[in-house]
Amino acid sequence: MKKIMIYPGAFDPFHLYHMIGTLYFGHEYGMDKVIILPSYRHEEKNTLDFGKRKEIIEAWLDELPLHKERVRSWIENCPYLPRKPAFAMVVANNGEGYKNTGSRIAEIMDSYIMKEYYLLMGYDAFLKFDKFCDYEKILEKSNIIINNYDRETFRLETDEEEGKITATWDSGSVALPLVGKSKKRPKKIIFDQNPATGLHSAYIREEPERYLHLFPPKVRKLIRKYYME
Repeated sequence: MKKIMIYPGAFDPFHLYHMIGTLYFGHEYGMDKVIILPSYRHEEKNTLDFGKRKEIIEAWLDELPLHKERVRSWIENCPYLPRKPAFAMVVANNGEGYKNTGSRIAEIMDSYIMKEYYLLMGYDAFLKFDKFCDYEKILEKSNIIINNYDRETFRLETDEEEGKITATWDSGSVALPLVGKSKKRPKKIIFDQNPATGLHSAYIREEPERYLHLFPPKVRKLIRKYYME
């Protein structure tokens, strides 16, 4: 059965460490396809609109594989940047026709028949997962990979009497229902670490010039255009 990973996020902007994480999780878990799903709206005001964020991600995909010498100067513990990805990568559409990211994820899962799904999320997004529309449907259909990019301690507890599973780590917890007719725990919940950590999109929005060197040429032009001009 082919594996499909969906990677939702604000991606304002999608940066080098997002790219490293996408390649790392895609390769390490043997994906056949990765679907990057920018949110239609960002919680913060004055955010870049969906179309421009999607344009930046597509420019990233056009740049792969990255030049080996340049990659070495960026980060040495990700062997996937200078290689052609072993899986297909696309950016999903999102917009007025979709209610929200949760519904869009569920719709994507419904559109591919007989596939094994993985949902890649940052732990901060997973803490709010019970607020997603259709999150129970998503839990029934997908394995969850939680990207522990800030190296937090994690534990998972199942309470069959209460009918819930609780994921807890340093910065908070989330309680999710046991799903399906048999009320079993969700499919796999995997806690793993992106090899590149410590860079957040907010830092780039605040000081784009400081981080401009972390973007390949095509993407750098868009960062200048949308974040610096």
